[in-house]
Amino acid sequence: MTSDNDQISNVLIQYQDISGFWYTVGSSFNHPQSILIAMKNVAHMYPDRRVRAIDSDGRVVDILT
Repeated sequence: MTSDNDQISNVLIQYQDISGFWYTVGSSFNHPQSILIAMKNVAHMYPDRRVRAIDSDGRVVDILT
């Protein structure tokens, strides 16, 4: 169960470089469709990199490999 606070918060969209470091390149509303669109946009900009979305506590929300 999610609270109203979780639903309106943002998630960070990040990609992983070749050394394993994660770079934040954007954010999205914490809504599944918005997250997926934002992650696909980042994956398009960095085609050979892993992309993830994390919440404000650093927990992984979703990941594209």
